[in-house]
Amino acid sequence: MEKNKTIVRIGGREYPIVAGEEPEYVHRVAVLVDRKMAELALATHVSTNQLAILTCVNIADELIKAQDENIRVRKELNQVRAELTALRQKIAAASLKAKTP
Repeated sequence: MEKNKTIVRIGGREYPIVAGEEPEYVHRVAVLVDRKMAELALATHVSTNQLAILTCVNIADELIKAQDENIRVRKELNQVRAELTALRQKIAAASLKAKTP
């Protein structure tokens, strides 16, 4: 995979990011981090280092909640698929029964 170097701005500073992702994606990530840092900076009065850690913790919290929701939705989807399969089998059996004299 080809690595791309992208310059992003987070917290008023520029950072070179080397990643296998497209520059547009890297910019999206940087915008998210920058926005989250700005929100937290308004709500707290901590050092830049503490703000960076707090931002990481908040983003990790959002990620874990999204992963948990993804797992829940996948389980629900699997349950619905199983119910659908069972209903299809019942319909097929009923259809065969209706055709039998």
